[in-house]
Amino acid sequence: MKETLSIIKENIAKVIGIILVVVISSIVMSSFTAILKATKARRPEEQKRKRTLDKVLISIVRYTVIIIDAVVILFILGVNVIPALAGLGIAGLVLGLGAQKLITDFISGLFIIIEHHFDVGDIIDVGGFKGEVIDLGLKTTKVRNWQGQVKILANSEVSNFINCSLNNTVFSTSFDVSYQADVEKAMKVVNEQLPLRLKNDENIIVMPKCNGVSGLTARSITINVVATAKNET
Repeated sequence: MKETLSIIKENIAKVIGIILVVVISSIVMSSFTAILKATKARRPEEQKRKRTLDKVLISIVRYTVIIIDAVVILFILGVNVIPALAGLGIAGLVLGLGAQKLITDFISGLFIIIEHHFDVGDIIDVGGFKGEVIDLGLKTTKVRNWQGQVKILANSEVSNFINCSLNNTVFSTSFDVSYQADVEKAMKVVNEQLPLRLKNDENIIVMPKCNGVSGLTARSITINVVATAKNET
C-alpha cells in the first residue's frame, strides 16, 4: 500500500511538473505575441515590414519553446537527456546531409527577410502567378491571387519574381477627338477638369495630365493622359 502511494505521489509530481512546463510555455508565447502586437510601427509604411518580422519571430520562438519543452519534459520523466542530446546532434548531422533542400529553403527565407525582398501584404508575381503575400516563413511563402487561390512556394523557388508594391504605379489612358475639334482646347479642358474631379481620391499621387497626341486614325486624333497612383490601386 505504501509503495502504491509512493508511486502515485511520484507520478503526480511528474504530471504537475509537465503541466507547469506547458503552462509556462503558453504564458511565454502569449506574452511574446502580445508584446509584438502592442509594439506599433513608427510610420504607416513600416506596417507591412513589422507584420512580416512578427510572423518570423513568433515562428522562431515557437520552435525554440517546443524544443526546450521536449528536453525539460524528458528530464522530468527521468530520461537522461545528455546522451539523448548527443545522439540528437549526430542524427541532426545525418539528417542535415539528407535535407539539403530544407536547409536551402531556410537560407533563402532568411535572405528574403534580411534583404527585404518583399513583406506580408506586398503584391508579387512569381512565374505568372500574381497575388498578395499572406504568409512568409523560414521555409515557405504563401501567395493568394484575386480569385482566392493560394499558392504555397518553397522559399528556394521564389527566385525570379516581380514585386509590384515597391513603387507607385504610373498609368496612362487615351481618348479620341475628331479632326474638326480644337485639340489644344480639348487638352486644356482635360487638364483643368480631371484634377477637380479626382482631388478627393487618396489613391492619386500625381494628377492626370495630357501628354500630347499619341496617334492618328482615319477618323480621329488620339490624345494620351498620364497619371501616378498608389501601387495596385
